[in-house]
Amino acid sequence: MGPSIDQTPPPPPGSLTIVCNNIVFKTSFLETLSPDILAIYDDDLLGARCWTAGFRQALVATMTRFDRLILVTPAAYVPFLEDLLPEVQHHRLLGIPLTVERQVDGDLWQEYWLNPTNNVLTTLMLPLARLFARGGGQVILMGCDGRRWDVEALDWAHAAGSKNQDRRDWEQRAKLVFLPYDQREVMLHYLWLDRQVAALEQAGIPVRSLTPTHIPCLASRFRHG
Repeated sequence: MGPSIDQTPPPPPGSLTIVCNNIVFKTSFLETLSPDILAIYDDDLLGARCWTAGFRQALVATMTRFDRLILVTPAAYVPFLEDLLPEVQHHRLLGIPLTVERQVDGDLWQEYWLNPTNNVLTTLMLPLARLFARGGGQVILMGCDGRRWDVEALDWAHAAGSKNQDRRDWEQRAKLVFLPYDQREVMLHYLWLDRQVAALEQAGIPVRSLTPTHIPCLASRFRHG
Protein backbone atom coordinates (compact mmCIF):
# COMPACT_ATOMS: atom_id res chain seq x y z
CA MET A 1 0.00 0.00 0.00
CA GLY A 2 1.80 3.09 -1.24
CA PRO A 3 1.01 6.73 -0.47
CA SER A 4 -0.74 7.20 -3.83
CA ILE A 5 -3.63 5.24 -2.32
CA ASP A 6 -4.77 8.54 -0.79
CA GLN A 7 -5.44 9.94 -4.27
CA THR A 8 -7.02 6.84 -5.76
CA PRO A 9 -10.51 6.87 -7.26
CA PRO A 10 -12.97 4.34 -5.87
CA PRO A 11 -12.96 0.91 -7.51
CA PRO A 12 -15.76 0.09 -9.96
CA PRO A 13 -19.11 -0.84 -8.38
CA GLY A 14 -19.42 -4.52 -7.58
CA SER A 15 -15.67 -5.04 -7.18
CA LEU A 16 -14.25 -7.48 -4.68
CA THR A 17 -11.61 -5.45 -2.84
CA ILE A 18 -8.40 -6.85 -1.35
CA VAL A 19 -6.23 -4.68 0.94
CA CYS A 20 -3.10 -5.41 2.94
CA ASN A 21 -0.90 -4.84 5.97
CA ASN A 22 -0.63 -1.17 7.07
CA ILE A 23 -4.00 -0.23 5.58
CA VAL A 24 -5.38 -1.04 9.06
CA PHE A 25 -4.13 2.37 10.22
CA LYS A 26 -6.28 4.20 7.65
CA THR A 27 -9.71 3.83 9.24
CA SER A 28 -11.47 6.55 7.24
CA PHE A 29 -10.16 5.13 3.97
CA LEU A 30 -11.35 1.65 4.94
CA GLU A 31 -14.78 3.07 5.78
CA THR A 32 -14.99 4.47 2.25
CA LEU A 33 -13.58 1.39 0.56
CA SER A 34 -15.38 -1.28 2.66
CA PRO A 35 -12.91 -4.03 1.69
CA ASP A 36 -13.72 -7.72 1.45
CA ILE A 37 -10.31 -9.29 2.15
CA LEU A 38 -7.35 -8.19 4.27
CA ALA A 39 -4.05 -9.90 3.37
CA ILE A 40 -1.37 -9.99 6.08
CA TYR A 41 2.15 -11.10 5.11
CA ASP A 42 5.03 -9.45 6.90
CA ASP A 43 7.03 -10.95 9.76
CA ASP A 44 7.98 -7.45 10.95
CA LEU A 45 4.34 -6.51 11.52
CA LEU A 46 3.72 -9.48 13.79
CA GLY A 47 7.10 -9.51 15.54
CA ALA A 48 8.44 -7.99 18.75
CA ARG A 49 9.66 -4.59 17.55
CA CYS A 50 8.49 -1.27 18.92
CA TRP A 51 5.91 -0.48 16.22
CA THR A 52 4.25 -3.92 16.07
CA ALA A 53 2.06 -3.48 19.16
CA GLY A 54 0.33 -0.57 17.41
CA PHE A 55 -0.16 -2.65 14.29
CA ARG A 56 -1.70 -5.53 16.24
CA GLN A 57 -4.06 -3.15 18.03
CA ALA A 58 -5.10 -1.61 14.71
CA LEU A 59 -5.59 -5.07 13.20
CA VAL A 60 -7.91 -6.17 16.02
CA ALA A 61 -9.85 -2.89 15.77
CA THR A 62 -10.20 -3.29 11.99
CA MET A 63 -11.47 -6.86 12.26
CA THR A 64 -13.97 -5.71 14.90
CA ARG A 65 -15.18 -2.68 12.96
CA PHE A 66 -15.61 -4.55 9.67
CA ASP A 67 -17.47 -7.67 10.73
CA ARG A 68 -17.52 -9.26 7.27
CA LEU A 69 -13.83 -8.73 6.51
CA ILE A 70 -11.89 -11.94 5.77
CA LEU A 71 -8.26 -12.04 6.94
CA VAL A 72 -6.03 -14.12 4.63
CA THR A 73 -2.50 -14.97 5.72
CA PRO A 74 0.10 -17.75 5.40
CA ALA A 75 -1.04 -20.87 7.26
CA ALA A 76 1.97 -20.61 9.59
CA TYR A 77 0.66 -17.28 10.95
CA VAL A 78 -2.78 -18.66 11.87
CA PRO A 79 -2.00 -19.88 15.44
CA PHE A 80 -0.53 -16.49 16.35
CA LEU A 81 -3.51 -14.64 14.90
CA GLU A 82 -5.96 -16.97 16.66
CA ASP A 83 -4.32 -15.95 19.94
CA LEU A 84 -4.54 -12.29 18.96
CA LEU A 85 -8.12 -12.13 17.68
CA PRO A 86 -11.29 -12.86 19.67
CA GLU A 87 -12.62 -16.37 19.15
CA VAL A 88 -15.77 -15.00 17.55
CA GLN A 89 -13.59 -13.78 14.64
CA HIS A 90 -11.71 -17.03 14.02
CA HIS A 91 -14.13 -18.16 11.30
CA ARG A 92 -13.00 -15.12 9.27
CA LEU A 93 -9.34 -16.16 9.41
CA LEU A 94 -8.05 -18.10 6.40
CA GLY A 95 -4.55 -19.55 6.15
CA ILE A 96 -2.97 -20.52 2.84
CA PRO A 97 0.00 -22.94 2.96
CA LEU A 98 3.26 -21.81 1.38
CA THR A 99 5.98 -24.05 -0.03
CA VAL A 100 9.56 -23.52 -1.16
CA GLU A 101 10.07 -27.18 -2.09
CA ARG A 102 8.49 -26.86 -5.53
CA GLN A 103 7.17 -24.18 -7.84
CA VAL A 104 3.43 -23.65 -8.06
CA ASP A 105 1.77 -21.39 -10.60
CA GLY A 106 -0.30 -19.29 -8.20
CA ASP A 107 -3.67 -20.55 -9.43
CA LEU A 108 -5.59 -21.28 -6.24
CA TRP A 109 -8.45 -22.73 -8.27
CA GLN A 110 -6.15 -25.56 -9.31
CA GLU A 111 -4.04 -26.01 -6.18
CA TYR A 112 -4.26 -24.67 -2.64
CA TRP A 113 -0.55 -23.86 -2.28
CA LEU A 114 1.49 -20.74 -2.99
CA ASN A 115 5.18 -19.88 -3.20
CA PRO A 116 6.47 -17.20 -0.82
CA THR A 117 7.96 -14.06 -2.34
CA ASN A 118 9.34 -10.92 -0.68
CA ASN A 119 6.08 -8.96 -0.93
CA VAL A 120 2.44 -9.36 0.09
CA LEU A 121 1.26 -8.33 -3.38
CA THR A 122 2.95 -11.22 -5.18
CA THR A 123 2.60 -13.78 -2.38
CA LEU A 124 -1.10 -13.38 -1.56
CA MET A 125 -2.93 -10.53 -3.24
CA LEU A 126 -2.45 -11.33 -6.92
CA PRO A 127 -3.15 -15.07 -6.49
CA LEU A 128 -6.36 -14.15 -4.64
CA ALA A 129 -7.26 -11.63 -7.33
CA ARG A 130 -6.65 -14.28 -10.00
CA LEU A 131 -9.01 -16.66 -8.21
CA PHE A 132 -11.87 -14.17 -8.04
CA ALA A 133 -11.33 -12.69 -11.52
CA ARG A 134 -11.89 -16.04 -13.23
CA GLY A 135 -14.68 -16.04 -15.79
CA GLY A 136 -14.53 -12.52 -17.15
CA GLY A 137 -13.20 -10.31 -14.38
CA GLN A 138 -10.24 -7.95 -14.33
CA VAL A 139 -7.56 -7.02 -11.79
CA ILE A 140 -7.27 -3.34 -10.85
CA LEU A 141 -4.29 -2.29 -8.71
CA MET A 142 -4.08 0.81 -6.51
CA GLY A 143 -1.25 2.16 -4.38
CA CYS A 144 1.54 0.03 -5.86
CA ASP A 145 3.96 2.95 -6.00
CA GLY A 146 7.41 1.37 -6.26
CA ARG A 147 10.40 3.71 -6.22
CA ARG A 148 12.34 6.02 -8.50
CA TRP A 149 15.67 4.67 -9.69
CA ASP A 150 17.39 8.06 -10.04
CA VAL A 151 17.50 8.78 -6.30
CA GLU A 152 19.23 7.12 -3.38
CA ALA A 153 16.20 6.50 -1.21
CA LEU A 154 14.17 3.86 0.48
CA ASP A 155 11.01 2.67 -1.20
CA TRP A 156 8.84 5.06 0.82
CA ALA A 157 11.11 8.10 0.99
CA HIS A 158 8.38 10.06 -0.80
CA ALA A 159 5.94 9.17 2.00
CA ALA A 160 7.04 11.34 4.92
CA GLY A 161 4.72 10.89 7.89
CA SER A 162 3.35 7.51 6.82
CA LYS A 163 3.38 4.60 9.24
CA ASN A 164 5.63 2.64 6.92
CA GLN A 165 8.18 5.43 6.59
CA ASP A 166 8.17 5.98 10.37
CA ARG A 167 9.17 2.35 10.67
CA ARG A 168 11.91 2.69 8.04
CA ASP A 169 13.27 5.79 9.81
CA TRP A 170 13.51 3.84 13.07
CA GLU A 171 15.31 1.01 11.30
CA GLN A 172 17.89 3.41 9.89
CA ARG A 173 18.48 5.05 13.26
CA ALA A 174 18.94 1.59 14.78
CA LYS A 175 21.39 0.76 11.94
CA LEU A 176 19.80 -2.63 11.35
CA VAL A 177 22.03 -4.81 9.23
CA PHE A 178 19.41 -5.47 6.55
CA LEU A 179 19.14 -1.80 5.61
CA PRO A 180 19.38 -0.02 3.28
CA TYR A 181 17.24 -2.24 1.12
CA ASP A 182 19.28 -4.01 -1.48
CA GLN A 183 18.28 -2.89 -4.95
CA ARG A 184 18.42 -6.52 -6.01
CA GLU A 185 15.52 -7.30 -3.68
CA VAL A 186 13.46 -4.57 -5.30
CA MET A 187 14.32 -5.88 -8.75
CA LEU A 188 13.37 -9.40 -7.65
CA HIS A 189 9.97 -8.11 -6.53
CA TYR A 190 9.49 -6.40 -9.90
CA LEU A 191 10.45 -9.62 -11.68
CA TRP A 192 7.92 -11.68 -9.71
CA LEU A 193 5.30 -9.03 -10.34
CA ASP A 194 6.05 -8.92 -14.07
CA ARG A 195 5.68 -12.69 -14.31
CA GLN A 196 2.43 -12.76 -12.37
CA VAL A 197 0.89 -9.94 -14.39
CA ALA A 198 1.88 -11.77 -17.59
CA ALA A 199 0.32 -14.99 -16.26
CA LEU A 200 -2.92 -13.15 -15.45
CA GLU A 201 -3.15 -11.69 -18.93
CA GLN A 202 -2.31 -15.03 -20.54
CA ALA A 203 -5.24 -16.45 -18.57
CA GLY A 204 -7.50 -13.79 -20.13
CA ILE A 205 -7.60 -11.50 -17.06
CA PRO A 206 -6.80 -7.85 -17.89
CA VAL A 207 -4.59 -5.94 -15.43
CA ARG A 208 -4.38 -2.18 -14.95
CA SER A 209 -3.26 0.30 -12.31
CA LEU A 210 -5.54 3.12 -11.18
CA THR A 211 -2.67 5.06 -9.59
CA PRO A 212 0.68 6.26 -10.98
CA THR A 213 3.59 3.95 -10.27
CA HIS A 214 7.34 3.58 -10.77
CA ILE A 215 7.01 -0.18 -11.26
CA PRO A 216 7.65 -0.78 -14.97
CA CYS A 217 5.07 -3.48 -15.66
CA LEU A 218 2.37 -1.43 -13.90
CA ALA A 219 3.41 1.98 -15.26
CA SER A 220 2.65 0.69 -18.75
CA ARG A 221 -0.78 -0.39 -17.52
CA PHE A 222 -1.69 2.83 -15.69
CA ARG A 223 -5.06 4.26 -16.61
CA HIS A 224 -6.82 6.71 -14.28
CA GLY A 225 -10.55 6.19 -13.74
